[in-house]
Amino acid sequence: TALRQTIHTARDTLAFNRRGRLGRSQMGELSSVLIEDANCLITQILTLMELVEVHHEFSQFLTVNILINDALEQATIITRNIAQLVLNKPATIDLGNLKRISEAVRQQKELQTQTRLNSAADFAGQVALEQLYIQLKKLIKQLEFATDTASKIKNNHHQPNIKPNIKLTKPRISLKFNDLSWLEPLQDNFTFDSRIFRHGLRLAITTTIGVAIYTIFDIPQGFWITLTIILVLQPDWGKTFQRFFHRIIGTVLGVIVAPLLLTMTDIKPLLEGISILSISIALSLLRFHYGIAVFFISIFVILLGSLNQEVENWEIALIRLLCTCIGAGLAILGAFFLFRDREQDKLVADLATAID
Repeated sequence: TALRQTIHTARDTLAFNRRGRLGRSQMGELSSVLIEDANCLITQILTLMELVEVHHEFSQFLTVNILINDALEQATIITRNIAQLVLNKPATIDLGNLKRISEAVRQQKELQTQTRLNSAADFAGQVALEQLYIQLKKLIKQLEFATDTASKIKNNHHQPNIKPNIKLTKPRISLKFNDLSWLEPLQDNFTFDSRIFRHGLRLAITTTIGVAIYTIFDIPQGFWITLTIILVLQPDWGKTFQRFFHRIIGTVLGVIVAPLLLTMTDIKPLLEGISILSISIALSLLRFHYGIAVFFISIFVILLGSLNQEVENWEIALIRLLCTCIGAGLAILGAFFLFRDREQDKLVADLATAID
C-alpha cells in the first residue's frame, strides 16, 4: 500500500510540475516513463512473492525459494542504484547476478519437468514453477527498461529540489500551484520542438499564401479564404482532414439551399428571419458537428450577402464556394507538407500527457 501511494504521489507531483506548461519536456516524458516502470516493477515483485507464498509447500520449491529470495535481494540493490542515477549520483548497475539466478531457476524448471509426475500437486507445482520463471524474466526486462530510462534522466538532469531520505510508510508531499508568469509558457513554446510553435508557423504561412491569392486575383470577399484556413487547419492532421470534408460538404449544401430560398421568396423580413435562425442553429451545433454548422453558416452568409449587395443570388454563392475550396485546399496542403508531426513523436507526447 505504501509503494502504491508513493507511485500516486509521484504522478501528482509530475502533473503539478507540468501544469500550464504546453511545450515539450524531455525530462517530463522520461519521468512519466520511469513512474510507469516503477509501477510495473511493483506488480512483478509482488507477483513473485505471492507465487512463492502460495506454493511454498510444494517440494519443487525448496531450492527455488532460496533462489527467489536471492533474486529479490539483487532487485533491491539494482533499484537502489537506479534511484542513485535519478538523483544524479554515481552508480553502477549490474544485472549479471540476477540473470544467473534466472538461469538457475530455468535449470530447476527443466529438472522438475524431467521428473515423473505422481499427483495433481506435482503438476500444479510445475505450473507454478513455470510462472515463477516467466515473472523473473519479466522482472529482469523491466529492470533493464528502468535502468535505461534512469540513465537518460541522468544525461538530461537538472538538479532536483527533493529530499532523498523519504520514508515510504507515510509518503507526504506539499503541492502548491503557483500561477505561471506569461513568460514561462512563451519560453516553453518558443522552440521548433513545440507542436504549438510549429502549428503557428504553419498557420502563418498558409494564411499569407491565402491573402496573396485573393489579392493578386482580386477575388471578392477574399477574407473567406483566410477565415477558412484558420478554421480548418488544426494542430492535428486527423482533425484537419475531418474538418476539410465537413467544410466542403457543408458549404456545397449551403450553396445549393440558400439560392433556392432566395428564388422562392423575396420578402426581406422573412429572409432576415431565416438568416438569424440559421446562425443561431449554427452556433448551437458548432461543437456538436462542424459540417452541419457550416451548412447553416453558409445559408446565413449567402442570404445576408444577397440582401446587402446588388449581386446575383448564384454569384455570391459561387464566390463563397470558390473561397471555401481555396482555403480548405490550402489548409489540407499546409497540414500535410508543412512541419508535419512524425506519428512516433506525437504518440510519445500524447502518452505522456495522458499519464499526467
